Amino acid sequence: MIPSYPFYERLLTVRRVALQLKVEDPNGDVVLVSLYNFPGLFLADLKVLEAHFPIGTVMAIREPWMKMSSTSSHPSPFIRVDSPSDIVILEPSHPTLHAVRWKTSPFVYRHTFTTALQWKDLGTKLFKACLFIPAALAWSRGIDNDPSIHTLHLNRSQAYIRLGWFSAALVDATHVLSALESLPQIEKKASYRAACAEYGLQRYSDALARLELLEEDTEVKLLKFRCHQRLQEATKGQYDWLRMFQDGQASVPHLDIAEFIHPAIAVSAVPNRGGGRGIVATNHIRTGDLLVSLKVVSFHSSTDLYPYLLGRCQTIRIRLLG
Repeated sequence: MIPSYPFYERLLTVRRVALQLKVEDPNGDVVLVSLYNFPGLFLADLKVLEAHFPIGTVMAIREPWMKMSSTSSHPSPFIRVDSPSDIVILEPSHPTLHAVRWKTSPFVYRHTFTTALQWKDLGTKLFKACLFIPAALAWSRGIDNDPSIHTLHLNRSQAYIRLGWFSAALVDATHVLSALESLPQIEKKASYRAACAEYGLQRYSDALARLELLEEDTEVKLLKFRCHQRLQEATKGQYDWLRMFQDGQASVPHLDIAEFIHPAIAVSAVPNRGGGRGIVATNHIRTGDLLVSLKVVSFHSSTDLYPYLLGRCQTIRIRLLG
């Protein structure tokens, strides 16, 4: 969970000092931090915030970006963080902190665990509470303590899958598969989770090929069926429109479908239209043919965000930022 960052020119080391996301630098200067796109923190309560950022937590903010607030008559500066990967939780023993001296109280959050198994148990507890990022961080610390415990990589892979971080999940799963001393049962779990990660990456053929090597149980059979469905959608544009409509009526809609682009269209240069590129037909297209089916980048529904969100906007700001 603590990536290397030698290629960043600026690195701001801070620690959290209040229940809201207020941080201070070593000089004691306090500023608000606004986190965007951080899984699990939208409308998060105090318990969830404390699980992610206990008071005294030391973190590095990579390439910090400070801007002025525009929601009050007295604008104030705050640090905006758009990517969760720009927040790096640092252990007190991390080399970055060797020369850091805090001007205010010397309190820094420290864990009391000394073994990888203790971190493993904590991660399991956090995962069961659906606190996937803290769980992944706990298992990462366990891996730092004892990299030979393959279940830590396996567990972290599952947390990454639940977060939708499928590339990272695939790395952990394939790491376990590459270990010669892995037990057969662990190898089966690792193969299945690698297939789940490949499914999430829309690599349906790779996932299906991996599943074909596993002994078929209920989970494997279901995922193989879903792979076949996605391949039909991706190659032929054959969708179950009724099921999609029904799934879209859920309070939290989720459409598990593949993307499709008709083979008769392509992006190509269009010099006869003034230059540039455009979508052109490369073959005959019949009336009624499905040309493109792509997943949306983001969406919201009126029942999810209005008027509930509008009524809570100021509360959200107070809770997360101060």
